[in-house]
Amino acid sequence: MKKNRLLKIVGFACLFVVLTISVNAQKYKSVFKNLTWEQAAEQAQKEGKIVLVDAMRKARTPEDQRKQDVAERKLFSTPEIMDFCNQHVIAIHIDMGSEAGKAFAPKLMMNMYPTYGFFMPNGDILGVVSPFLLAQKPEKFMEVGNKALKDAVVKRNNTRSIRFEEIGLKDAMAKAKKENRLIFIDAYTDYCQPCMLMVKNVFSLNAVADFYNQNFINLKMHFGKEKELAEKYGTSGYPAFLFINGDGKLVYMESGYTEGDEFIGYGKTALEKAKGIEFIEDTAL
Repeated sequence: MKKNRLLKIVGFACLFVVLTISVNAQKYKSVFKNLTWEQAAEQAQKEGKIVLVDAMRKARTPEDQRKQDVAERKLFSTPEIMDFCNQHVIAIHIDMGSEAGKAFAPKLMMNMYPTYGFFMPNGDILGVVSPFLLAQKPEKFMEVGNKALKDAVVKRNNTRSIRFEEIGLKDAMAKAKKENRLIFIDAYTDYCQPCMLMVKNVFSLNAVADFYNQNFINLKMHFGKEKELAEKYGTSGYPAFLFINGDGKLVYMESGYTEGDEFIGYGKTALEKAKGIEFIEDTAL
């Protein structure tokens, strides 16, 4: 009797689990839309959202596809993540092996795929998170997603950028002497992700743009090609930020990806050092 009762209890428990899974499966509705990048970006722009891209390669086998589907369902059926996506993002898949994927690839800014990427409607990257990491730490999705939302607000509220002049160094030096200003050189190279991120995330901040446009003659130079200048000024890591005077003398230099406030600080330090140089030179006359 006890054995039969136990079997009934186990049977009911198993049935409950099966029904629960079935109901949850029916409730799940994919957050991903069947849209192209252009369509998703347009919709996100209209709705004030950001774009979530599952940048991946098409599964090679049905079994691989099944595993991808299971992992996606598990992650995006989490109530917090599902609500976040429905409220804040337009989510799409992009097969990186397709023509659309090849066209989209530059927007990843050298980040490897498969990856989930958050983007502004204009294509600026806000953050990425690996599906392999999410399999171990699904909470990372919300961490990266919330930061992406905050960064998106900053980008929407900043509309000005550093104005880089399209003149050579020689002409810039002549202009610097005439206007008694310093030259700021953004020294970059190819395949430099931090160089790209400075352009997208820092040079485009209003406070940074206003400070540098007011105080410097701004140049952008490819130091991978300007090898003599790279050797002259001793640059090694990129991006490198050089501040030079009208005689071509290096006043101050920094390097590496830098947030806005610190980057403005570099400029202020350069201006202070320039005053010191000017004072010493005047005293020596």
